[in-house]
Amino acid sequence: MSLGLSLIPFGDTIGYPLVLISTVAHELGHGITALFLGGTLEQIVVYRTAGGVTNYSIVPGWRVAIVAAGGLIGPSVTAALCFRFARTPFGAKAIACFFALVLVWVVLFVGASNPHAVSTIDRWFAPAFMSLLAVFLVGLVLRGNETFCQFAVIFLAIQLAVSVFTRADYLFTRSVNGRPNSASDVEQIAQQLFLPYWFWGIVCGGLSIAILAYGLSPYWGRTARTSSPQKSAGPNGS
Repeated sequence: MSLGLSLIPFGDTIGYPLVLISTVAHELGHGITALFLGGTLEQIVVYRTAGGVTNYSIVPGWRVAIVAAGGLIGPSVTAALCFRFARTPFGAKAIACFFALVLVWVVLFVGASNPHAVSTIDRWFAPAFMSLLAVFLVGLVLRGNETFCQFAVIFLAIQLAVSVFTRADYLFTRSVNGRPNSASDVEQIAQQLFLPYWFWGIVCGGLSIAILAYGLSPYWGRTARTSSPQKSAGPNGS
């Protein structure tokens, strides 16, 4: 279904909110990583173009590189958490509630509006979208039945997992939208550490795949146990 959206009429329109969700996960990856490293999170903005920016303050150096990497692996970490928790109805509701609280925290206490926007829609787009997403998640917790809640969380996890591959070109981009003075995340890592940006694109891509594999591993094990042939004991116990 995820890949098929691009093949049907209005598929891009239907998939647009899903792309925005992956952007939110990306920017939250930057912000939460900055907080864990002792920095200050100032703002998380998501644009209508499905781009985004996270403003933060932190000690220069290797911490900047880690924060940049945190955004790149953000969607895969979010997807892995959803896959893991969605194995049980309680876990699915717990992770949905957690992410709803994170979104509310960003909107109310961090800031998500775009002060440089030229229109009111652009200025308040991010807070509106994050609020709607939080309401949807809260609705899953309070009104959704257990099966639907698990399905919805797994569906969102799949979209985030797919975005790791469909938006992988950013892992090998030196600048944002071709602007020479706007370094991409992998270029920021290269500037703070060593080796070229494409090397760090490979590293972050590999980490994302490994994290997704970890999130999906319980399902692979369950499939293997379900499909494994059963041996029946004969009269002699063989």
